[in-house]
Amino acid sequence: MKEQMFEALKNKIISYVFVVSSQPILLKDLLKACSLYEQNLYISSIDLGFSFKVVRTYFVFSIFAFIFVAIFTSLAHRFFEELDFHLVMILVVMITSAVFIFFNAFKEWLREEMTQRRIKQAWKNHFPYLPFEENLKLVAGLYDEAIKRDIPRQELEIYILKNLSS
Repeated sequence: MKEQMFEALKNKIISYVFVVSSQPILLKDLLKACSLYEQNLYISSIDLGFSFKVVRTYFVFSIFAFIFVAIFTSLAHRFFEELDFHLVMILVVMITSAVFIFFNAFKEWLREEMTQRRIKQAWKNHFPYLPFEENLKLVAGLYDEAIKRDIPRQELEIYILKNLSS
């Protein structure tokens, strides 16, 4: 039940925060993304056809930050009353910096979720009969090998499909 609620909230946030292109992801871009994804490297959102709506990202995060800070301060209010004013100011600075640090982590988490979704959507389009999890490493390896061999872009799809079938 909690997992379904979390997934529903995550889906609403992602659909609210991102702009997704109606253009399909090209095979070359999918193969490059799969290779980078397999190596846990940065994948350009432009290649996968999505971008942040920055103001909406700030808005969603500010709601979460406000809820957290409100709960934290209401629980720690008694403790803050008894502390020296200087220590309270240091804690306020630390909490403020934590909010900015967590915003970057929140943005990265959203980007990784959207990257994974777009790769899986493109995978279903280009490789409908191959399960994603089972063949990702193989396809990424074939793409890396094709790049090392300087296989032209026009022949890349044929090379990948030929090696997948053998």
